[in-house]
Amino acid sequence: MRTRFSSGTEGKAVCLLRQLMRTHRSIYGIDWSQTKPTEIVTCSLDKTIKVWDSKTMTLRTRIKTGYPVWRARGLPFGRGVLSLAQRGETALEMFSREPRIRPWYLTSSGR
Repeated sequence: MRTRFSSGTEGKAVCLLRQLMRTHRSIYGIDWSQTKPTEIVTCSLDKTIKVWDSKTMTLRTRIKTGYPVWRARGLPFGRGVLSLAQRGETALEMFSREPRIRPWYLTSSGR
């Protein structure tokens, strides 16, 4: 399902993406939030996952991981993010955007 944005929201999101690409050269992935149409999820080689508000062009959440993040996706339920390491790790991790909740670990099948 594709999310529809008003022209104002879409324009601000494009400005935010341009700003991110200029200032954060190590971004590996960008994804729209599954629960909030104005939020963008980015992942990076600096071992972070960040959630940005495209409306206010501000950082909402910063999650530190122990590895460079190759892909991160917002979960379609709750306030969480699913991540995959760039190298080495084959397990997916689910992080809550609530700081008091620890990550959940999903093991890969067949290993």
